[in-house]
Amino acid sequence: MRQESGVSTDRRSVLAALGSGATALGAGCLQRARNLTGWRSTQPITFRIKTLPADADPYALALARQIASWFRAAGIETDVLPMAEQELRRQSLLRTEFDLFVMRLPEKFRDPDALTTLLHSRFADAPGWQNPFGYTNLAADEALERQRRTDGAVRRQALEGLQRTVARTQPFTLLTVPDDIRAARSPAGPNWQATDFRSPVGFLRLAGEYDSESEAPVLRVVSTDRRPTTNLNPLAVEFRRSGVLTGLLYDPLARRIEGS
Repeated sequence: MRQESGVSTDRRSVLAALGSGATALGAGCLQRARNLTGWRSTQPITFRIKTLPADADPYALALARQIASWFRAAGIETDVLPMAEQELRRQSLLRTEFDLFVMRLPEKFRDPDALTTLLHSRFADAPGWQNPFGYTNLAADEALERQRRTDGAVRRQALEGLQRTVARTQPFTLLTVPDDIRAARSPAGPNWQATDFRSPVGFLRLAGEYDSESEAPVLRVVSTDRRPTTNLNPLAVEFRRSGVLTGLLYDPLARRIEGS
């Protein structure tokens, strides 16, 4: 897409301008959005939202369709393109061939230290989950660097500033938090609700609640996804969405437990 003056404008630039202010879309005035972006072309814009198919992640597909309906209501033609997970990751995280994509954020980004690779500008040209948005913001860079050098209240203040910057600039948008549904049969009475099943340490704490004089406890786990047990190679990403099960088999060099 090009302006009448000849200055090129890609879809993602227009999308960023539209998403930066709720009034542009909230008012439903496409002409105002065009004026905000300096774009006067009479050619229609078409956005493509890439995501997973329903059998891989029904929530992602439903969210992508809802987002598409919002853009269509604003007069922007939008298509939803479901594709296999490997192809989605290849196009979105390796080639950056996307207007928008809907995907689950890996659990590692629960740790504030992991946000450095996700948002710092020095990773803007790196592949994978290293800043796939091409995001560059000096305030975010400073906050990320400060939180790595400090601790306590100073680090908390840096992280709060980072959250405000990200919420204002919107390199990505968190749409929802998926339900994590588990069921447990616990006649012995372990505290299942207080157990973190994403961590091997959580299973050790659970085993400690059994009677030490009884036989060694056997934990039988049932999963709706058989891929993690098909291949135990932690590098074979096509067989798993996360490293929860393989993390029980391979020990890291160190673990952080209760902040130490």
